[in-house]
Amino acid sequence: MPPGVPHFSFLDPYRIRVDDFTTPRDPSYESPALYLLSHTHSDHVAGLNAKSFGSRVICSADSKHMLLNYEAACDRIAFDNGGKAEKTKPYSHLKIDPMLVSDTREWVYRDLLRPLPLNTPTELELSADVTVTITLIDANHCPGAVMFLVEGPLGNILHTGDLRAEACFLETLTRNPCLQKYIPPPVSFSYETLSDREKPLRTLDAIHLDTACLLVHHDILSKEEACEGLVKLMALFPPLTRFFINCWTWGYEDILKAVGRAFNSKIHVDRYKYTIYMGTSDPSLRCLLTKDPSSTRFHACEIWNRCDRVEAGAAGVVYVNPVTLSKVKWDLYYSKTKDALENARYMRCLITGG
Repeated sequence: MPPGVPHFSFLDPYRIRVDDFTTPRDPSYESPALYLLSHTHSDHVAGLNAKSFGSRVICSADSKHMLLNYEAACDRIAFDNGGKAEKTKPYSHLKIDPMLVSDTREWVYRDLLRPLPLNTPTELELSADVTVTITLIDANHCPGAVMFLVEGPLGNILHTGDLRAEACFLETLTRNPCLQKYIPPPVSFSYETLSDREKPLRTLDAIHLDTACLLVHHDILSKEEACEGLVKLMALFPPLTRFFINCWTWGYEDILKAVGRAFNSKIHVDRYKYTIYMGTSDPSLRCLLTKDPSSTRFHACEIWNRCDRVEAGAAGVVYVNPVTLSKVKWDLYYSKTKDALENARYMRCLITGG
């Protein structure tokens, strides 16, 4: 939970803290027994860059890889342009490979990030008398993003983190074997023969739900609808058009996949994105990336350090900037843009005789 969430971002009644790694200046604050990290967006990792942080953190394998290899934009651009001799990784202190300290002649080693596999219930001890089972479930948000199902003697809690709760994703949750015992059948039956303790169905005591877009008063496009409309518009441009896809943060990977599939093409990314994406568990994403800018007309490189194929002022470049639009506004934008592109194509055909 980002800073400012009530109860210091704890999953009460457990001493488990989510997505906040700072130390509040409050006498009532009690150190957690366990930290959870749902994903690596900047508003969810506050405090993890502190060299003094020394607690265990549960996360996904992709989140661990992304965090340990994170480089701030100014640092990675300076490194790529020769302005820095070494990469700056602000979270590298969370994992220190075995090393011999010359002064004490002792071996030092630490690895505070403990990745758990998805959909695999894992027992973790919080104290001598409290053990919980934690299950990581994909959150449909960005690489490595997960929900946490916490089950234990003090109650069962689902923490969603940031998620995109579109229909196709919710359908997969109903079939997830780790969650099915909390999902009642569509029809209530009156014949119950088992005691509460024997019943296989359970009830969640709490759901910590991300509500960023829950209270909006308009429909939002699904990822599939947005990506399908985008590639249809892109296909109306001349075949030699180069595209710069402004994937400025993690979470736009479905756009890259849709473009790669639709045009059967690789997508050029910068050194940093290539390092991050190639280390994730998504094979469909890894197979469409290239570091060679001359091999493709589709680019998603560093926005403030673009390759010369799509640099500022380059001719024949179309910029794709993802924004948040309601379905009504998108439909209007799509219709107007499609008409304009089709009219332009018609005029080119008249002029060239095509």
